Amino acid sequence: MNNRKALPGRVVGFVDMVFAVIIGVSLTGYFDALKRGEVTLWSFETWTLGLTYLAIVYSWVGYHKSIERRPHTDKIGVARFAVDLVILLVYFVLVYFFDDFGLIIQAFAVLFALYLGWGVLKMWEHRAWDEWKRYAWRVPSLAVCLLVAGCWRAGIRFEWPEGWHVFPLLTLVLSVYWYRRF
Repeated sequence: MNNRKALPGRVVGFVDMVFAVIIGVSLTGYFDALKRGEVTLWSFETWTLGLTYLAIVYSWVGYHKSIERRPHTDKIGVARFAVDLVILLVYFVLVYFFDDFGLIIQAFAVLFALYLGWGVLKMWEHRAWDEWKRYAWRVPSLAVCLLVAGCWRAGIRFEWPEGWHVFPLLTLVLSVYWYRRF
């Protein structure tokens, strides 16, 4: 740990507030769509939103662990905080457009790129180059999202089998994957 002064705790408090607002607003929108019959509890959109919530909650927990170990400091810390805000904006896009899979997969690609950039900034800010392995997992995740997003944009669609149980399984696998990171 270096002896540079950390940015005020209000910075983390602001990020927490935005996380909470994003989740609250999206739940309201989802339950309205559920009442109108636009989605069901077992619909593709619901599982997409669930996967998005997993990403948000794990990110929120990981953010606090990371900030506790290596808080934002100096100008690079301010840049990292700016990336925090962009990540939160992407989360808003994910929860607001949960019914547009093409946009969702592209947003996840942007998200993994931002995670990678955030990690590089953190290593640079704290001269912690030995932590590169903690951020290396983001590269294959980014590559998969870019591949799927590229296929989607090219018109290649993935048909889910009738009664598709692939998405819940994928959600479970990704949940375990993210959990193991911590």
